[in-house]
Amino acid sequence: MKHKILKVLNSYVEHPRSLLIGWFFFLSLPLANYFRYILITNQVYLPTMLRYSLYLFAYSLRIVLPGYCLIILVLWLIKFSNRLVPTSHRKVLHFMAISAAVLFFFNNYLLRLEESNYANYLYIRYGLQVSLLQDINQIHLLVLSLVIFLLVNGGRLFALTPQKTRGLKNDLLKNGLLYLVLIIFVFILSRSFFPIVDFASHDTVAHITYEESFGTEFKNIKLLQTTPKDARLIHPPQKMEWPLLGNQPMIRYFLFPRTLVSGKVLIDQNKVNQIFSAYFVSIFPDDSVKTWPLISTQSASITFDTLHPVQYSALIPIAKKEDSVLYQVFFYEQN
Repeated sequence: MKHKILKVLNSYVEHPRSLLIGWFFFLSLPLANYFRYILITNQVYLPTMLRYSLYLFAYSLRIVLPGYCLIILVLWLIKFSNRLVPTSHRKVLHFMAISAAVLFFFNNYLLRLEESNYANYLYIRYGLQVSLLQDINQIHLLVLSLVIFLLVNGGRLFALTPQKTRGLKNDLLKNGLLYLVLIIFVFILSRSFFPIVDFASHDTVAHITYEESFGTEFKNIKLLQTTPKDARLIHPPQKMEWPLLGNQPMIRYFLFPRTLVSGKVLIDQNKVNQIFSAYFVSIFPDDSVKTWPLISTQSASITFDTLHPVQYSALIPIAKKEDSVLYQVFFYEQN
């Protein structure tokens, strides 16, 4: 029984699909995070246990998949030591190298977006974590270095078994390439420790202001902070147009203990009448796409969810900062 199991495992490991399957799952990690983001932003209801299970599954894949791919690669190194790698296996490695190169540049583009905007920009917009993209890029560099060595070495992997007759020139070539790959691997490994020892960045982050972190949108948070502690605050739905103010978990940190109400749920008159009064900030009045909410003084209505207007009985401007205005709204006559 034991020999039969080992035989099946050996057959699976030797097959090209063993690495290809793991690589496909590995490449899908950012897509899984984006799918999770879509579920959250569209307020799709998921039971707590299911949400927790999905989180554990995604987190475990992030740890297990690179290790799985690395183990398969090491086993291939042993299997094809000083031998010509079969064509089917080389095709898999070539596909991995091409996809790694393309996604490496794409991930760098996303990381530049994070740097040029504000902290957590990628997470707020697409549900992607910077650390995840950085880890994936390190694996991409390792795969590229291995495939480059494979191409330069005539389709052979590392020579793990000594040869009886080898010329000095051949020794220098093979050892030189081996050392080059090892240097690249050490460099990639050292990058994973860089965030720990990057004291300059830690110091910069420690002294950065919220305005510098979140950009000009933070002025809207400061306006809402002037409201009473027991106030109800209406904020935009969580969409790409309002990455900060629409992110309820994010703004709750700054506005607790006030009650937060997403504009997404205010779709009929009965619901808003239950609120009685609330505060909100009108934003981006000059942008036809990003302006929120849609206020019509002629019909005495406000559209908080971008689709369904609701009636108000009174609308009072409280404060103004640049093009943003803080309002208190009443949804039926006060006693």
